[in-house]
Amino acid sequence: MMGTFILIDTLTSVTENIGQAQALYPNPASDEILLNTFSCCTASVITVYNSTGQVVYTSLVSGSLIKLQTANWSNGLYTTTITSVEKMVSSRFVVNHLQ
Repeated sequence: MMGTFILIDTLTSVTENIGQAQALYPNPASDEILLNTFSCCTASVITVYNSTGQVVYTSLVSGSLIKLQTANWSNGLYTTTITSVEKMVSSRFVVNHLQ
């Protein structure tokens, strides 16, 4: 399963789907997940929410490739939101630690 990125222009509230590519992988994740923003959102803040809406991670990012360590996260569905001055990009992924 690949992540879907949705761009939302925060100035006009226009939504633009930038498609599915190998932008979020592996999905499901176990120890880490790589998020490729394709340079759409440099100088941004990434926030990761669990399935109950709690923030589990937040950080400033400046590159197009983001590596998140998920080894200590609980199994479940997570949503990432990358916010810059111009855009907001969201995607979902699953953490599944094999028993």
